[in-house]
Parts: sequence; C-alpha cells; structure tokens
Amino acid sequence: GLVYENPKSTPNDGRLYGIEGGLPFAALARLHPQDARLDLPLAFWESRRRPTGSIQDGGHLSSEGSYTIAYPMALIAAHRGDEKLMLDALYQCRIRQARFFDGQEFWRTYDDDGKRGNRNWARGIAWQMLGLVRTLEVARGRNDVGDLLIQQERLADWVIRHQREDGLWSVIVNEPQLVPDT
Repeated sequence: GLVYENPKSTPNDGRLYGIEGGLPFAALARLHPQDARLDLPLAFWESRRRPTGSIQDGGHLSSEGSYTIAYPMALIAAHRGDEKLMLDALYQCRIRQARFFDGQEFWRTYDDDGKRGNRNWARGIAWQMLGLVRTLEVARGRNDVGDLLIQQERLADWVIRHQREDGLWSVIVNEPQLVPDT
C-alpha cells in the first residue's frame, strides 16, 4: 500500500491528493520500476484528463504538471517500455509549453476559459524547466523531441536574460527591483 499525506498533513493513503502529488513516484520509478504502486499515479492522471488531452486539476492547467506529471510519467513509461505512455508524457510538456510561453512572457497557469495567471513568476518557470529538462533526459535519443529541445532552449535563453547580477532571479523575473526568489 501507500502511506501518504498531502501538504496539509492530511492522510491520503492509497491515493494522490492532486497533480502535485505525482513527483514522489519519479523516485519510486527510479528505485523500484516494477513496484505495483506505480499504477496509482497512472489511474489518478487518467481521472484528471481533460478533452484536450492535458492532465490537470479541474479547469486549471499549471506549470507544475511538467515536473509532477510529465517527468514521473516518462520514467514509468521508459521502465515499462510503454510507447503510448511516453508520448503522453511528452504531450504534457508540449501543451504546457504552448499555453504558458509565447517568447516574451511566461504564464504559470492557464484556465479552461483562457485566463492566464502568475505572469513571469520565477518558481512557475522553474517547475516548467525542471519538468521539461528531466522529461527530455528520460526521452534522450528519441527522434521526436526536437521541438521540445528547441522550446526548452528558447525558454532558457529568455530566462537567462532576466538573471540578476547576484546570480538569482527576482520573484517576478523581469522585475529586478523585487526580492530574489530563493
């Protein structure tokens, strides 16, 4: 079984509490790729699939999903040799990159009604980049990820331009007068 608590220390034994709860399954997939508990996030993610194919909590798509859905999904797919699951992991990165980054601004959230939120928030950018890079690392050697490599490079080039002299980024990356996000 799975003994699990959400961020508010509420027991969620045997189930995920939300899309952010998927990241620990990346570690489980690396250490114990045949563990039956890896079926838990797969079932959860499928229960959160939207008509667009994105996996999200309700009508709210967030950059966290690149790190907490796509990355662990890619690891599970790689260990199981599941091509369909790997394509789904790559799609989770693609749809987020398309919804969040236009080359000039990064939005951490995208709602079903088209509303975006958390413009240029450093932590949201970090989640997107971590998820994308780690998913691409798992998918290394594939010939169908060139677009994601280009998108990652575009995002990295953009965010590097906003790096502060102290090596950090402001909480809103393009507003250097704000405090650094540590």
